[in-house]
Amino acid sequence: MSVILHARLPSLEATDVRAEASETIMAVRHRIELSTGINTKWFVLMFDGKVLDDGDTVGTCPFQDGSEVLVVLSREHEARGKLVELEWDKKSPEDLVRNIRRLHSITNSDRVEIDKELASVIGAMAEVGLCNDGKVMAEAFLLASCRGLVKCLAAMLDNGVVGIDDQPEGYNSHTALLHAAYYNKKESAALLLKYYANRDLRSRFGQTALDYARAKGHQDIVALLEAA
Repeated sequence: MSVILHARLPSLEATDVRAEASETIMAVRHRIELSTGINTKWFVLMFDGKVLDDGDTVGTCPFQDGSEVLVVLSREHEARGKLVELEWDKKSPEDLVRNIRRLHSITNSDRVEIDKELASVIGAMAEVGLCNDGKVMAEAFLLASCRGLVKCLAAMLDNGVVGIDDQPEGYNSHTALLHAAYYNKKESAALLLKYYANRDLRSRFGQTALDYARAKGHQDIVALLEAA
């Protein structure tokens, strides 16, 4: 026997997951992770007001075809007194950037809090001197740009921990300015231009920041770039 579960996520589109009666709840959570990109460390599943145990099987839960399960992210889980720990390993640049990527992938209902967490992680990287891995810092710089975290951008540039026109592997040869133009972050674009970002660099698809802004109708950024 199998059922299709309707997994509802806060501020994200719901996703359907087919599960066999013999499968565990942990297996279902892994499928949701594959579908949404949200790591299993970051959520639990609730049904009928109760947190589902990872060791339970689908067959032992009172599911019916089309039953809705709630994907509860860490902050909501904390509010219910069942904290899923989020650990910032300030000794490992790799772990820090992994946490940055997770934050970046979650469109949480409380975006301000998520951005505060992202800012704190990037700040921690600079404060404890985790600046030896240029790729890690360049990735953090891009993600700060596309979230509009201008204080982080300025701090990283002022401390010399990143190059303003770095193009880290895996991001379509984007610079922070290309990222800002693509994601319509006017504040990021303005600050990067103030620090003399090269507006003529191209992505691996041959597009400049101005090309992106024009194509996406980001008129404020078009005006900034044309005036630079």
